[in-house]
Amino acid sequence: MPIIPLDPKTTLHNKRYLIIKILGYGGFGNTYLAFDQTLNNHCVVKEFALDMICTRDSTNATISILHKREGEMAKWLDKFTEEARNLSLIRHIGVVNAFDIWWEKGTAFYAMEYIEGGELQDPAKNTWTPIAWTEAKRLAIAILEALKAVHEAGLLHGDIKPANILIDKKTRQPILIDFGTARSLKKAQDKTATSLAYTVGYAPIELQDRSRSKEANSSSDLYSWAMVVIGLVKKHHDKGFPIDAKTRIMLNKGNLDEYNEEFLKKWLANSLPNSVISILASCLRLNSKQRPQSASIVLKQLKNSEQNLPKQDPFYSQNQSNLNSIFEQDNNKTLLERNDENIHLKQNESDSRAEKPKVRNSKTNKITIFALVIGIVVMVVIVGIGLFFVETVPPPEGFVLIPAGSFLMGSPSSELGRDRDERQHEVDITHSFYMQTHEVTQGEWQALMGNNPSHFSSCGSDCPVENVTWYEALAYANALSDSEGLQECYVLLNCLGRPGNQMECEDVSLNSDCGYRLPTEAEWEYAAKAGSRTAFYNGEQMPDDIAWYDANSNRRTHPVGEKAPNSWGLYDMSGNVWEWCWDRYEERDRYEEGDRIGRGGSWLESAENVRSSLRGGGRPYDYDFNIGFRLVRSVP
Repeated sequence: MPIIPLDPKTTLHNKRYLIIKILGYGGFGNTYLAFDQTLNNHCVVKEFALDMICTRDSTNATISILHKREGEMAKWLDKFTEEARNLSLIRHIGVVNAFDIWWEKGTAFYAMEYIEGGELQDPAKNTWTPIAWTEAKRLAIAILEALKAVHEAGLLHGDIKPANILIDKKTRQPILIDFGTARSLKKAQDKTATSLAYTVGYAPIELQDRSRSKEANSSSDLYSWAMVVIGLVKKHHDKGFPIDAKTRIMLNKGNLDEYNEEFLKKWLANSLPNSVISILASCLRLNSKQRPQSASIVLKQLKNSEQNLPKQDPFYSQNQSNLNSIFEQDNNKTLLERNDENIHLKQNESDSRAEKPKVRNSKTNKITIFALVIGIVVMVVIVGIGLFFVETVPPPEGFVLIPAGSFLMGSPSSELGRDRDERQHEVDITHSFYMQTHEVTQGEWQALMGNNPSHFSSCGSDCPVENVTWYEALAYANALSDSEGLQECYVLLNCLGRPGNQMECEDVSLNSDCGYRLPTEAEWEYAAKAGSRTAFYNGEQMPDDIAWYDANSNRRTHPVGEKAPNSWGLYDMSGNVWEWCWDRYEERDRYEEGDRIGRGGSWLESAENVRSSLRGGGRPYDYDFNIGFRLVRSVP
């Protein structure tokens, strides 16, 4: 859990900085809104407070190091101070500036400028709205100019994405933030300097796979930039594209020379000029050597690209207004509004009710025919829009699309820790499905079921629910389906107890064409591996970056989504809690008839027992403090 933040009105650095409130947790620790009493303006203060290696003393608010974590504390403190130094090196209007660093209360702090505004809108969220190319081009060029300054300072940002780009409310200038994964371009190819984390969908392959880290260069940021630009005008994962670099490589059978310009031109035909699509396609090459090698090159190409807008289809035509007045409070204009999570467009409706003129001349018939033709055209457009939305039904909130495909289930005989029930065999997943990005949390269970059976209830609402039987997982799936008006997947017969109170049933049957359900074991392993063929889906020898297990968990569960996801955007598929699957376990010499499959391992297990291919099982009425679940839903 995050380290408890400092109290408001706390003063720091010889009373120069007055803490106003906590802004957020994550990265290296806590981020605060503060007031600089020397310069007489607001600023942001970041505090190093990493919960896995330190804690806060409740009596004097100082940070102390956990037992035997001194070496880790020194390593991470160096990275924290390096982030501050990196920010202080770059003097550009498009990059947030750090201006002070100091040590007190047993830890390090640094101060940086406060930007009043909000994050660039995220095309993966339901609130996303497309922006007209005239405005998107302005933003794209401004972000490129900021990247040029970053690269000229000798740095690779390493995590360009909407959440790391703020829009200044007053100037509408995009500003790069969060340099926690930045590193020297000279050392970018060093495996030991690989990114601490990356964002699925935005990171090129060389920032995800340490074995390819030697390929990292300034073009790595340009790949991410191109994904951001596409997200300004087109919703990510619309009709399955754009997809993550690892998935592209898997679908292309390892070929890094695959080039997708023609597909992009077809997919973005109604959103961007062809010349711009060609620029983006070159930046999205899988092979970093085939991309433009500097932001200056792309800037020149983009500024010289054709000026005319592409023909807009009905879905985009409402957003053709130039967004010069994006922060004006005028009810008759399109506004760019900010909330706590993102920036989105809001189209205000007109309240005018002008009376229609009556036609009283000899041209009545012609006008009637013309109106009829217009009516037919409008009907065709409406039907077209309807078909568009039917074809592109988005995943349920908190779920991602897992495309149909084939994979090698099980593990090779050479894999360390391999068990005899992991025989390798080819499996076809014939239908795509949606999978929950994280394990069902205590907060989600509490909201739907009205109780919390978890042993680690003090961990918080974002931690996985545990202590649930297999029957209780089915009951939760039914309750979620029912809450959304969907057919329940399970018929539970002669049940004793209630969900959250050691519920068990005599029999269960499965309905077809239904809502939420547990994954089959094959679906679970296919989704967990996400195209990988290694013991852990990140390709490493140890699972520290992706899993909470016995070596790093401090013998407890942790909030979901804190470790790196796989290439399909799924978190905690290794470790944290075991996850129930639908299937029976067939190895009769190890488990009893009727026992059900569990996958993924938990916070209690060794590294070998959180491998992607490891299989576990238990009686369907078993419950424990390391057993949870996540749901899937068949694509309609």
